[in-house]
Amino acid sequence: MSASSRREFLWHALCGCALSGIPGALRARVLPTDLPPLITPAYRPVDADEKGLWQACDNLEKEIAVSKLRLTDPQINAYLLGVMERLLGARAGELRLYVVRSADFNASMAPNGMLLVHTGLLARVRNEAQLAAVLGHESGHYLRRHTLHKVKRK
Repeated sequence: MSASSRREFLWHALCGCALSGIPGALRARVLPTDLPPLITPAYRPVDADEKGLWQACDNLEKEIAVSKLRLTDPQINAYLLGVMERLLGARAGELRLYVVRSADFNASMAPNGMLLVHTGLLARVRNEAQLAAVLGHESGHYLRRHTLHKVKRK
């Protein structure tokens, strides 16, 4: 997570704390069911922009799969997959999770379903709830096609 991302996170956290004093009836609530996924399990890209983006991510994934930076510890991978399954249910099977050796406090989701989790994130989260929050956030990028929307806005 970059310095600007940390600042933004802290700003949102402070705003959340300030808003926590508002009575429950006045607080907006967004349920997971209010944001249906834009990606179905059998989804494939349709337009040229998205096909190109997925191809680039597929190429990167092939490199990461055989990289010496990839951590292939079966216990860590099984644990992370278990967290993902509890978060997403059957949809977790659509994602491919790679743990990479990097001190960065980060995780990232590619539009093709490749999830990168940095060892720096694993070293710094304090509990499974924090880890699940990050993994859920990253999964949301995939399920809601955020990367494609960001690319098309530029």
